Amino acid sequence: MHLLQNFCIQKSKWRSITSLVPSQVKILLEARTTNGIGVGIVEDSGVNVKNIAKGDYVLLSEAYNGSSTSLFVDNDAVIKFPPNSSANVLMPNHLTMIPDMLSATIILNNIPCHPLKDKDVVLIAPGVPSNLVFALKDLGIRKGLEVLTDKDIGAARGAKIAISSIAGKATTDVVRRLGPAGMLIMISGAEQQSSSVSSSSSESNEISFPIAKAIFTDVSVHGFKLETWIKAYPEKTTQALDAVCSVLK
Repeated sequence: MHLLQNFCIQKSKWRSITSLVPSQVKILLEARTTNGIGVGIVEDSGVNVKNIAKGDYVLLSEAYNGSSTSLFVDNDAVIKFPPNSSANVLMPNHLTMIPDMLSATIILNNIPCHPLKDKDVVLIAPGVPSNLVFALKDLGIRKGLEVLTDKDIGAARGAKIAISSIAGKATTDVVRRLGPAGMLIMISGAEQQSSSVSSSSSESNEISFPIAKAIFTDVSVHGFKLETWIKAYPEKTTQALDAVCSVLK
């Protein structure tokens, strides 16, 4: 008998399997980001799975970069979308947007030490993936924020948040434009360069961070990787998904 080979997540490893086990769900992967975070629709579920059923949308809590789109996934390795994300609500093009919109929602709503308010300035350094830039701009407009990119950054002062994905001069420039209690958020990708924060450096894999910024204006640095956030804060991830799906309805 011929069996279609699929894949499942188990303890951060993907392994090949040939059938659905009681604690797993079978999903059809419909969209994913460049870092492997995917969105899928449940096609079947094991007998021990009580909270997820056929037709539910789920978010993978671990990155998958394989070629298969039919996955057998452990029940605790996915997060179910909220009720307002049923199949008759979300369109196929929406699914491709969800991971980046989820990242933008978390970055602007959950990470800042102080909640962002109307007219606050957000800087996006060159190098941030275009889909995430679009999502950040869209959400920023909805929140009444001033989101600046590219050449507009040069005139900015007193920003609340700066977002970057690579080290070097571009990130140093946005750090210098942060205001009191401002925050630099380094998103997934920067770690691939083994980036470090330096008080004075021109190296391409380092950020020049003026000591006066840290001492007198309480500027800080925060790292963000969607996969890590999902694992650490599943409840907050569900809340962010709810917010994203409400926008897409």
